Amino acid sequence: MTFLADEGVDRQIVERLRLDGHRVAYVAEMSPGITDEVVLMESRISASVLITADKDFGELVFRQRQASTGVLLIRLWGLGPAMKAAVVSRAIHEHGQELAGAFAVLSPDMLTAAKCRSRQASRRALDHLLDPANTSVTLHTLQRAVPAIGRQLRLELI
Repeated sequence: MTFLADEGVDRQIVERLRLDGHRVAYVAEMSPGITDEVVLMESRISASVLITADKDFGELVFRQRQASTGVLLIRLWGLGPAMKAAVVSRAIHEHGQELAGAFAVLSPDMLTAAKCRSRQASRRALDHLLDPANTSVTLHTLQRAVPAIGRQLRLELI
């Protein structure tokens, strides 16, 4: 499976999932400090399930009705990073196919999931991404988003 790990996710989780054979992009390695909206858009563009410990993504997906290709919210308080990695790995191994298009919450003894809106990047999200006043957008995110509007990205230094 393909995942995008938010920067608040423990590095040990990312490393474990990579060892398990999953493709995992890690915001902390790519673009630290980008907004939650941009993280969610990047997960849609790359068709990845977002792994996060930030419950603000529930607000974005359910209350603001932003589209998602899947979110795994990790709520593993009190566990060390190695144990968290083992729990996440086991949950993905046992329930990975259920994560696509769902908003799932993983606690130490339970995984609950609800279906969420899954569609391509919305016009509103693209407008936000391409807004010149939006200073949190990276070149990498722009490069991945421009095909959705049928364009190419060209950067010139003059």
